[in-house]
Amino acid sequence: MVMGQTLETILIVDDSHTELRALQSLLSAQKYRVVVAYNGREALAMARDIQPQLLISDIDMPIMNGYQLCQAVKSDPVLFRLPVILLTTLSRPENILRALDARADYYLTKPYDARYLLTRIASLLEAQRAPVAVSSDGEAGPASWDDRTETLEVVVGGARHSVSAGRQQMLNLLLCTYEQTVAQNSTLTRVQSDLQGLNAELRRQARRLE
Repeated sequence: MVMGQTLETILIVDDSHTELRALQSLLSAQKYRVVVAYNGREALAMARDIQPQLLISDIDMPIMNGYQLCQAVKSDPVLFRLPVILLTTLSRPENILRALDARADYYLTKPYDARYLLTRIASLLEAQRAPVAVSSDGEAGPASWDDRTETLEVVVGGARHSVSAGRQQMLNLLLCTYEQTVAQNSTLTRVQSDLQGLNAELRRQARRLE
């Protein structure tokens, strides 16, 4: 599928009008239908009403934050298959564990790379279009992965944390954390190279002045 060719609906949530407009512009340019909300409670009501194909939410919001919104979505009998991407300026391991415990599908730190975000969106929407399997007890679930909840015990900063999430959420957050680390390292390498070039040029100019 070519990215953004179907009019799939994406609900975006952020209390910052500036960041909301920037994300809305990015997604609209890809021919997605974009609906906006300014807090988690408003977004939850809108999600139940319009049934979007994807939810992208900031974490730090009033009334209902991104973690709470994600937990509410994943606990809802109608919305539980709705993919959720959490966006935040926070990048501590504890924040990622909270996103995992909320059963977020992806977690990106700001400022995010627009192309990377669009790639993640396309991947999640592709998985969302997968057929739904029905178990022997009549419960519907994704056919493309095993989404049974697992409990994970981890130690971060000397403190023990217990998180529960589906296996696919665990894999997704592990992969996106790794990918962001690689991207940040590439950015640092590029910046170091630019600084080295600048230092060399400054040394040449200093020698010429002498």
